[in-house]
Formats: sequence, C-alpha cells, structure tokens
Amino acid sequence: MLTGLIDSGLFFTVLFYSAITVQAIMLITALLNARTIRRDRLSAANSSAPCPSAAVSVLIPARNESNNLPRLLASLKRQRYQNAEFLIYDDLSTDNTWEIISAATDSRVKSIRGSDLPEGWVGKVHACHRLAESASGDIMIFLDADTEFLHDYALQCLVVAHQHRKNDTVLTAMPSLRGEGQLLVSVVGHFILALAPWWLQSRLPSSLLAGLNGQCWIIGSELYRRHLPHEAVKNEVLEDVMIGRYLHGLGITPVLTDWQDDLAVYMYSSLSDAWSGFRKNASSMLGPTTVLALFNWSIFTVLFVVAPIYNPVLYIGQILVKAITDRIMRQPPWLSIVVPLSFVLKSLVALDSVFARARGQLRWKGRTIGH
Repeated sequence: MLTGLIDSGLFFTVLFYSAITVQAIMLITALLNARTIRRDRLSAANSSAPCPSAAVSVLIPARNESNNLPRLLASLKRQRYQNAEFLIYDDLSTDNTWEIISAATDSRVKSIRGSDLPEGWVGKVHACHRLAESASGDIMIFLDADTEFLHDYALQCLVVAHQHRKNDTVLTAMPSLRGEGQLLVSVVGHFILALAPWWLQSRLPSSLLAGLNGQCWIIGSELYRRHLPHEAVKNEVLEDVMIGRYLHGLGITPVLTDWQDDLAVYMYSSLSDAWSGFRKNASSMLGPTTVLALFNWSIFTVLFVVAPIYNPVLYIGQILVKAITDRIMRQPPWLSIVVPLSFVLKSLVALDSVFARARGQLRWKGRTIGH
C-alpha cells in the first residue's frame, strides 16, 4: 500500500504541503518574534529608570575553560558596576582553569573549588546550584565562561533591563554569536527564533514551548531560592530548556531579550568543535529514549532535508525564514543562502548523538554523559 502511495505521488504531495506548512509557521513566528524583540529593546532604551544599585551576583560555571576565561575576566574587570561579585566555580578542571581564576586581580572575582559530582547530578547543573548557594546578591546572573561583556556598562545594562520589568520576571539573553562553526551554531538561534513563540510571553499556552538560554539569564535571588530551579532539573543535560519549562509551570515565563550590543558568546573554535558540542545534547533535544529520538529525527530530516530535494521551491522558503532570523541575530547573509547544508549537518550531528547515547559513548570535557 505504501508503495502505491509513493508511486501515485500522494506521498510527496503530502510531504510538500507538510513542509510548506511548517515553513509558514516558522515565518510567522520569526516575524512576530522580531517585532517583539525590537519593541522590547526600544522600550528598555527609552526607560527613565535610574542607575541601579542592587547587589548583583554574576555566577560562572567553568570546566576546562582556560582558552575562554582570560577574555571573560578582562571584560569583567572593565565593568563599571561596582556593587557586584563575580563568582567562578572551577568544576574539577583538568587544565589550568583554577590557576587563571586565582590569578585574577579584580577584587570582585571570587573563586570556588569544585567538589565531586553527587550521584544524579549533571556537572554544569551542580556547578550552577553551588554558585547560587554562595551568591549574596539581590540579583543572580548565570553566565557561561565563553561569553564576554562588550563594553564597560554592559553589566549595568543587563541589570537595568531586569529592573525595568516586574520582580518575578526571568530574562534570558540573545547574545551576539561569534566564533567558528557558524554553519551549525546559527541553526540553533534560527530554531529558537522561528519555532519558539517568544512574542506570546506570559500567554504561552504550554511549557513545552518554553525555555531559556543557559549562556546568560537573570533571576531575582529571592525568586531563585523559592523555587531552586537547578535542583529541580539536576539530571538534565538540556538544563536551560528544562528550567524554562519548569518555571513556566510555576507561572514564570522567561522573556527573551536582545543583548547583542552588550554580550557576545564564542561557543566553538572550529566546525569539528561545534560538532562535538552539539553531539552531546542533540539526542536529549530529540527525546529521552532512542526510539523516540529516532522518530523525531526522522520527522526533522524528512521535512528539512528530503522534502526540498523533491521540490526545490522549498529551498526558497528555507532561505527566506533563515534570512529573517539571521538578520535578527546579525549574522552574515551567506549563512542564509547555505541553510540547506546547515540542515544536512544538523541532521547528521543529531543522528550521531542518538547512536552515541545508545552506546553510552557521549562525552564532553572529559566526562561521560549518561543521561
């Protein structure tokens, strides 16, 4: 029967209309997100809020980050915001991460020696939990070690953005994407902007559509300690997505904020490095079991890789939607044109991740990922 459907062309007709429907949804979502992000940026820029004085704790988990920390520490030292502490947790690094942290001359930098990873915890999640336990500020800013503040008042801008909203608001960043491996890296931002309806904000109907960007997010300390989000998702590789869903379930929906003028992230140093980085969590994004992950991988591959081969008109839609999200993220135009190649690479990385997880061979920074 299936052979008959394929021979009759019905299969490919259904495939085409399914793919073009997905593209239409992504196009509308990207346009609405772009409008919302621009409006929020203008609103914050026109705010008459006074210079903030709240105590701020910037919390940075670090494992084998000797290549990134000098850049981050230099940008932290330049920050004019004085009522801040920069806590850096060395998560049992095997390089000279600890020595770099210890050599910091900024009195606001405080180093924390990591402890053995407790049973049932993922490394970064435990590091962030420990950092939060040591924080003394009224506001917590969780920041990855591969980030960089882009000007002297960047931290102040982030604090103003948070105080411009209600006290129970959680902000998450859209930083400037830099570094290598953009064929893969830009696809992540693409799906964040084209599939997640950030424009709905608190009206988001399902926690499955919620999330946050673990590279940088802000939460009030009292709110954090009331709900302990890292403890709630302690065994999750995709802790940022799961924290977003957890908070949404509590009636707290993270708000995406454009901080591209204030914050940059250098995720990977090469395409192969990007492959390894996305390999570690792609299977978790697809599903908790191998069967479910392969099913979802098949849907993605059929819609984004196979369907355009049958009908090249779909390539136009892919490039159009990617051009919108790339414009929001200030990415070069060539990334929009080669998006079909990016989707092929993303599909291959995801498949590699699924089989590696099934064999228990997922590793990142010297640790086996057993989730």
